[in-house]
Amino acid sequence: VDLQAAGRMVTCHPMSWIRSHSRRLFAAAFVLLAGMLEGQTPPIPPAPADGIRDDARAMTIEGRKSVAAEMQKFEHRTGIALFVDTNTYLEGDQTAMDRSRALIAGWIGHRPGLVFCLNRGARPVPLIFFSKELSERYPEPDLSLAAAETMESMARVSAPENRLPVGVRVMMNRLRALESANASRNRLFHRHDIEMMAGFGALLFVTGLIALLIIRFHHKEEAIEAVKHQFPDVEVSQRFSAPGGGGVIVEVSYRRLGELRNSA
Repeated sequence: VDLQAAGRMVTCHPMSWIRSHSRRLFAAAFVLLAGMLEGQTPPIPPAPADGIRDDARAMTIEGRKSVAAEMQKFEHRTGIALFVDTNTYLEGDQTAMDRSRALIAGWIGHRPGLVFCLNRGARPVPLIFFSKELSERYPEPDLSLAAAETMESMARVSAPENRLPVGVRVMMNRLRALESANASRNRLFHRHDIEMMAGFGALLFVTGLIALLIIRFHHKEEAIEAVKHQFPDVEVSQRFSAPGGGGVIVEVSYRRLGELRNSA
């Protein structure tokens, strides 16, 4: 390498230049490697078949089997994916929130679901994180209340190995209730509405029947009154010599008393 300095040509051999700057090169390489490692996200393990990755041994074998079976039935009926991830510690500067976001992206994807993430080295109670699709499925205040009730129920459990099973069951019950309320709101006719319409129809039927009976009774009374108050209308030939005009009935018709008075 030829370098020109102060108006004269200086020849520098590559190896001697590297030896003279070896410390700086090593420091630069170390900083570059540290930056690459810091920005690298720890790999996510494959999704567990039963929905539970218990690396921290936070549950007993029996408790895990029982709650895993309930989780699979819950997902089949509601379509909501539910996973549990427990860790003794998290690598590097990763937090439970970072871990949960990565798990939701890798295990749940674009489905409605949630993750219980436990970092036992940081806190004894797991955190709960919902996917975007689940947050859009139910009102946010309802999900927040369900998470708060679940966290409170786990905090009341004294045995550490029972906290997660209790919390998972409480959350599934809350989500079932939200799903039922959601289905009820989307139904065209609710049971209460059907009962009200049936009662209203029965009331209309009884009212119509009573009105029909009243009308028939009224018509019957009118017919009786017509027979009572109709009198024969007699037309006679005039004979001035006979009392009252004399004569014989030649035509008989029946009119009501009021009609007779008007014609008189």
